[in-house]
Amino acid sequence: MSLIVSSTADCQYIVIRIPANSYGGGSGYQGGTPLTVKVSLLDSFYEFTVATTASDVVTLVSPNQVGGGEHGLFLVEAILDGNVVGKAGALLACDVLCCIASKMEELLDCDCDCNKCSEHFVEAQKIFLLLKTAESQLDTSYLNSPTLSQIHAIIDSAREKYETAQDMCAGHCGCNC
Repeated sequence: MSLIVSSTADCQYIVIRIPANSYGGGSGYQGGTPLTVKVSLLDSFYEFTVATTASDVVTLVSPNQVGGGEHGLFLVEAILDGNVVGKAGALLACDVLCCIASKMEELLDCDCDCNKCSEHFVEAQKIFLLLKTAESQLDTSYLNSPTLSQIHAIIDSAREKYETAQDMCAGHCGCNC
């Protein structure tokens, strides 16, 4: 089953889209077994049921509904008759983006002759590249019709990169300075 998952730019919502053709919907579809959608972060989760209709199902979920934190890589699963039939990940990384922005501000304040500046620049680059790699992995996780276990491995790899970027920002106040 195909799940298309993203987040809003302000990290306030996870956008979950389940295309009608992935569950047999479409023109003339009369409806069928409802889908359970589970959104989780670490040990916290939020489950809800959606009716399958002739058109795509689109739902917004707030990280507060899930619990466990406002940022991170959220796992979204579609469950039909007790079986996981689709998986995807949504990365809410405004914390890391704010860290990068703050590091860039520090670079702008740095004297160009200062060796310290190159350290800040290299660190900001690493954080940015880790974040972009995680995003790219999630964006391409549906290509080539991967199995559920392959999708899960891609999500785990993206989570590792996000958490490494987050660790590199540890102790940084981000956007709340």
